[in-house]
Amino acid sequence: MGEMIAGMLICVGIFLIVMLVVYILFLLTLQNTMNSVHPDNRTMAPGLVWLLLVPILNIFWMFFVVLKISESLANEYRDRGLNTRGDSFGKTMGLIVAGLSIATIALSGVSGALRGNDLDVAGPGMIVGLLSNFLSLVQLVCWIVYWVQIAGYGSTLRNSREDRPSRGYEFDNYERKRRRRERGSSRDGDYDDEDENEDDDDGWGSRKPRTSY
Repeated sequence: MGEMIAGMLICVGIFLIVMLVVYILFLLTLQNTMNSVHPDNRTMAPGLVWLLLVPILNIFWMFFVVLKISESLANEYRDRGLNTRGDSFGKTMGLIVAGLSIATIALSGVSGALRGNDLDVAGPGMIVGLLSNFLSLVQLVCWIVYWVQIAGYGSTLRNSREDRPSRGYEFDNYERKRRRRERGSSRDGDYDDEDENEDDDDGWGSRKPRTSY
């Protein structure tokens, strides 16, 4: 009997370790995707996703992370001129995952209370428990879908990095041309238009600075 219990405990321990490793990989995906977003477009520091490892806090923190990642991705896609196709950037699926997490925890508590306090309501308690298990399965599927979505957005941003310079580059390029313009106008009012067009070959010469800076 003791060996059986020990074996069950070992299996449970291995399962928990595997789940922890998988969850850490999920958090790494979230962090890497946020790292692909320009700092000016981020509404949350990438490292804050690791607060999802904190028990109890992670139940509510998931809502915050989902919303902030969605906002950051929307800003970055819009800034790079990428086609958003009306995407919610994972917000819809992420909020479903967060909501189902609260629902399953609540139903599990209700099921335990029904089974523990009154044997006559063991039937309803079992039904509530089965419903909780079903929602847990749905949550798992939605979580995987959300993970794939965020990984896809991050991959798109990393692959498009070479095609379009970041906002910082755009702003620095404009600043260099502005300083040359000021130096040119200080020379007895003479300014050579060739200076202004000096960097036009980089594809950003005609761009104006964003007012958000």
